Amino acid sequence: MKDVASRLAQTGIALAVSDAALDIVLTESYDPVYGARPIRRWLEKKVVTELSKMILREEIDENSTVYIDASLDGAELTYRVEKNGGMPVLGRSQIYSLRSQMILWNINYKIKTKQNKK
Repeated sequence: MKDVASRLAQTGIALAVSDAALDIVLTESYDPVYGARPIRRWLEKKVVTELSKMILREEIDENSTVYIDASLDGAELTYRVEKNGGMPVLGRSQIYSLRSQMILWNINYKIKTKQNKK
């Protein structure tokens, strides 16, 4: 997710991901045999593709924040866009750089927790 958030931040788009969404990502993509590679592929196929479509449909523009969460039944990801109206890109990218680091820490923690339960 850090790579996705970083790429979006370069264009002035912020990304916020809930813990429930991260749980879906891990459940759908994590494979202890192959490590993180399936997670990256899954993110590209599902998340980056959907975000790209939203940008092409002009649902997301500069100074937007995209919130990714789990659906009510926990089966899929949902996307919500909030227009921030003039939020400075530099300030937001710094904020979301920290947020990205926190997300990665959270993913690593959940992976380790899953491995310890096995």
